[in-house]
Amino acid sequence: MRLFVIGAIFVLSAVTLVTVGVLSSGIRRFELKDLFDPDSEMKLGENIVVDNGQIVAIESLSPNLVFKYATEQRPEESIRVESSRNPPENFRVGIGASIKGTFDPQTRSFKAYQVSTNCPSRYDPKEELKKIDQQRKAEGQPAPYKPVPTGASLPRHHENKTVALRGSVR
Repeated sequence: MRLFVIGAIFVLSAVTLVTVGVLSSGIRRFELKDLFDPDSEMKLGENIVVDNGQIVAIESLSPNLVFKYATEQRPEESIRVESSRNPPENFRVGIGASIKGTFDPQTRSFKAYQVSTNCPSRYDPKEELKKIDQQRKAEGQPAPYKPVPTGASLPRHHENKTVALRGSVR
């Protein structure tokens, strides 16, 4: 009897995982430029995912999240995104984002039920430091660190060779 219950739980879990996988993979992905294409195969009211854009302006954080979304290459082709969800933790202008929801081509607005920002670890730290340096120079502030000369390396770690003695010392 116990083996039957365990087997039934296993089968039910497997069916649930397969069903969730099929349903989540059923959401089609589009690029932002495809939303403006009149020949696009997108159906009105269809749930879609768009993840090749970034946040270009924030209009409101509460009670509803409202922001402009565009690609870095074509910032003039922006859409207005509205969501009743709270903004993600690192939500700010200039960061890449992924949105899930429905798009209305008439009003160029996207009703998002999920907004996810890209993980900061995907960014190149050298590029981020260049942006910070440029911003500080524009503000007339000195760089917070000294740049490392090209070809320089960190000093090597010297191994500490300590020997442990066994036994008692008299």
